[in-house]
Amino acid sequence: MAQEDVFKKLVAHSKEYGYIFPSSEIYDGLGAVYDYGQYGVELKNNIKNYWWDSMVLLHENIVGLDSAIFMHPKIWEASGHVDAFNDPLIDNKDSKKRYRADILIEEYLQKIEAKINKEIIKASKRFGDIFNEKQFRETNPQVKQNQAKFNTIQQRYVAALETDDLKEIRQIILDCEIADPVSGSRNWTDVRQFNLMFETKFGSVSQEANSIYLRPETAQGIFVNFLNVQKSGRMKIPFGIAQVGKAFRNEIIARQFIFRMREFEQMEMQFFLRPGDEIKWYEYWKEKRMKWFKALGIDENKIRFHEHDKLAHYANAAVDIEFDFPIGFKEIEGIHSRTDFDLAQHQKFSGKKLQYFDTETKESFVPFVVETSIGLDRTFLMILSNGYSEEKAPNAEGQLEDRVVLKIPPALAPVKLAVLPLVRKDGLPEIARKIVKELKFDFNCQYEEKDSIGRRYRRQDAIGTPFCITVDYQTMEDDTATIRYRDSMKQERISIQDLNRFVSGNVSMRKLLESTVDGDYDWFNYNTGKPNMDLKTIVRIYTGKIRPQAQAELDWFRQQTTLESVIKQAAFATNSKGKRYSHQRRLRKIAFEKAHRVLLMNSNTIAQSKSFDDLFSLVGKKVGEIIGIGELYIYDTSLRIGAKLGLLPTKVYLHAGTQRGAKALFLKYRKAKSLEVSKLPSELQQLEPYEIEDVLCIFKDGLKGVDMKCMEDEMTSRSCCG
Repeated sequence: MAQEDVFKKLVAHSKEYGYIFPSSEIYDGLGAVYDYGQYGVELKNNIKNYWWDSMVLLHENIVGLDSAIFMHPKIWEASGHVDAFNDPLIDNKDSKKRYRADILIEEYLQKIEAKINKEIIKASKRFGDIFNEKQFRETNPQVKQNQAKFNTIQQRYVAALETDDLKEIRQIILDCEIADPVSGSRNWTDVRQFNLMFETKFGSVSQEANSIYLRPETAQGIFVNFLNVQKSGRMKIPFGIAQVGKAFRNEIIARQFIFRMREFEQMEMQFFLRPGDEIKWYEYWKEKRMKWFKALGIDENKIRFHEHDKLAHYANAAVDIEFDFPIGFKEIEGIHSRTDFDLAQHQKFSGKKLQYFDTETKESFVPFVVETSIGLDRTFLMILSNGYSEEKAPNAEGQLEDRVVLKIPPALAPVKLAVLPLVRKDGLPEIARKIVKELKFDFNCQYEEKDSIGRRYRRQDAIGTPFCITVDYQTMEDDTATIRYRDSMKQERISIQDLNRFVSGNVSMRKLLESTVDGDYDWFNYNTGKPNMDLKTIVRIYTGKIRPQAQAELDWFRQQTTLESVIKQAAFATNSKGKRYSHQRRLRKIAFEKAHRVLLMNSNTIAQSKSFDDLFSLVGKKVGEIIGIGELYIYDTSLRIGAKLGLLPTKVYLHAGTQRGAKALFLKYRKAKSLEVSKLPSELQQLEPYEIEDVLCIFKDGLKGVDMKCMEDEMTSRSCCG
């Protein structure tokens, strides 16, 4: 089936099953404006909650805001919207249709790219495992020709955008022979700029009313409230402000259902940070946002990053997350490094300082901003597009028939379960009603008794209900009901008393949120042996202050069993400046001790460790060098474990200290483990033990970035921080 046909079916399905209606339909509608029906509003609210909780609930340094739609008109002058919020407009003289010129060119480029990908897919199927895509791209004449054509057009297009050359944009359309999608005509007007903001009047008397604009984005409401939120919330950089709200744009061509509308909703988060850190956080939020989408079960082949051909005037880095809709890959979310443009502009136009005072460095600065901005309506369309499926399924007589199903993630589904009595008699409806009465406090339930059970199943499939509970005659005997799974159509019996627990475990928003944070520690690059971000940034991300989740983090760490995960724990709990937080000390202690345990539990490791040197090489150096920290604590722990195994040092390898210090540490444990001084290396036997104070003096110069008070605690066996 052609993708255009799938899209038309999706639009029709949305109306038929109460998801989306054309606005003002009884008055012949209003262009590019839609109303959300009884199921649409539920799905929309669930998407909002998923986004909001993933931003605000799971991040201690992100808070929410709800700013007004009406804003002072000077705000839009400062932001550049009055002068620069334009789209290039072109009309077809024959069809009288109006289009965005940049969209026409981008769609043309997408068609060329689709031709290339089609050839690659065909070749991949033909050659199988021996297929070399790179070689195919470089040698296949048709692919090379299309790629050269693509590159030439794209270079001209990017250059025209950067210089705002409207004549060149029109010339590209003419040279590429791009036709009007409606009439097929190539009779185009000149390209001109068109401002997208809606203007209205603000005031009680029309003669005295001021002209203001309906906001074209929600971000500016965050920027003008930056200081209010920062001071009232005592927020420390870095921190974010999140908002969900309506925005309005007088789109040149509003089409493709709810993908491009004149009234729409955005979910935005502006993350304020120190100048110079923006690219690190930009990369962090790219990864974080992609993980949010993949947690919904989106196929990796249907979602991608798309770098901007032309950066906005306020950005120094920008990328879109695109989804493969039935109408092609289209943008769902934008991630931008906005520098300090917005706050600096508002500071200039308002005459009010919008600066952050750092109490540690005693300096004031205008923060930089990394933005994530996602279209709620486009996300809604993505969920529908990804979930819409037409299948063949057996009916009650065993014959195959068409089944339309919306495979919406259960946590987002408008209706979580439907309770269906098998027949409308013999007390079955009463039992079903009782089940609904019990479950409706926790879940959006639906009771349905009309039509055959098969038809009711099909209707719930089309709505996207993940579970159907069927009450039958056996229910009256043993208090069990049949639960039917939407996607697999599998059925099984379940006790009525267990229904709440079962449904809760399968439709929980918590379960979905947990999948967005799994692997948050994958910032460590094992190819380079270094973290993807510097340790200072890591600490800012995760441990900027003692978090309520500290105990949960400790529990998570304790569950790790592989050396790689333990190494990541150790790096996670390390701060390059030596500053420690109370739970970080515990994390480090757990991490290093587990690193030794994991290795020592391996029989091969123990068999290879005939001396302390071997043990240190396999454990201490491997952990220490990868993390890139001083090795005092690694050596200290290795000594203790080595002593238990009877593995004694023949050579001291200690970057952070001296032989004297090493001997002092060893002698401390010698007493506890009854080890003989004579078994020390000869060069160490000549040295006398030193008091703790002397050891601290010896180590002071060598231990860069280590908290000396913390070390003293460790030397006296009170605590450990590394």
